[in-house]
Amino acid sequence: MDENDLIHLLDEIVPQVLSEKDVTLMTDQELEKCFTTIRTALDNVDAEKVLRLERVNQHSHGASIGNGIYVKTIHDDIFPISNGVRYIHIKEVLGQYSIGVFVFPPRCMIPLHNHPGMTVLSRILYGSIRVKCFDVICSAAEKKEEEPQHPTSHRHDVKDKIKEGKKNDTVEGCKIGLISRILSSVARSVSNGSLSSSGSSTHDTVPLNGLYTLENEAKVLHSSEVTALYPRRGNVHQFMAGPEGAALLDVLIPPYDARDDRDCTFYEKVESLDLQLQQYEGWCGETEQQKMKCWLVPVEQPEWFTCSAGHYKDLGDGM
Repeated sequence: MDENDLIHLLDEIVPQVLSEKDVTLMTDQELEKCFTTIRTALDNVDAEKVLRLERVNQHSHGASIGNGIYVKTIHDDIFPISNGVRYIHIKEVLGQYSIGVFVFPPRCMIPLHNHPGMTVLSRILYGSIRVKCFDVICSAAEKKEEEPQHPTSHRHDVKDKIKEGKKNDTVEGCKIGLISRILSSVARSVSNGSLSSSGSSTHDTVPLNGLYTLENEAKVLHSSEVTALYPRRGNVHQFMAGPEGAALLDVLIPPYDARDDRDCTFYEKVESLDLQLQQYEGWCGETEQQKMKCWLVPVEQPEWFTCSAGHYKDLGDGM
């Protein structure tokens, strides 16, 4: 692995940025500016060197890395061999950041899920991924309560919502946090207080433990592109790989940790709620008003979704 690529990102750039700022107090806009250096580093990552990819002919079922170059996909080279999405763990510093690579077979999906209080920067190493994301917003009452406070206080309200829905979650015997549980091959269960996978709710009530969100249009990202989500903007998303499959380098700041109210919850969009949405119009910005507003409700991890950790060459460890 080229020391100027991923190792440099791991051991120098990310810790340096985090040592200079308290990211927990920043707005989404401030976080975007703060992490410009990390995003630039991701732009400059050489996917061929990081994963030591083998070039192939375009017609050999390879995946594109841009510039007319195609490479052999690595899903079947991750051990132990398994179906579904694979995760190659690279490094985690507790409470600060984690870095790893998700590897998708063709047309495989990671379902809709959140990243409470987190920023995630993702670089497509090869292939393409369709991204669907939602911005998290608050009710008018919550907005009114937080007006005299710091502008970032909304994220604590959202975290409180999520925490309330997790009082009965069982994590005994598990490593804490999504990535840790992937590495332990522990399936996630949702608390008894969450809605069932049907996402049912009445027309005139707020969904139990739901998130009120702004829906963004889906977009397709191709190799070498970088995408980012923040505590509010784009925080709930889902990925689907293209026909070639995909590899995605993820930087999570901070990492998932259920002990610090940063566990992962899966969601489903509710289409039929007829709520008094006009109460939200007074404080949403012009850009936000142009987006579709909807509720997301917690659901159990879909039975069809699997994600297991593995080793690829000298990458991947058990934390």
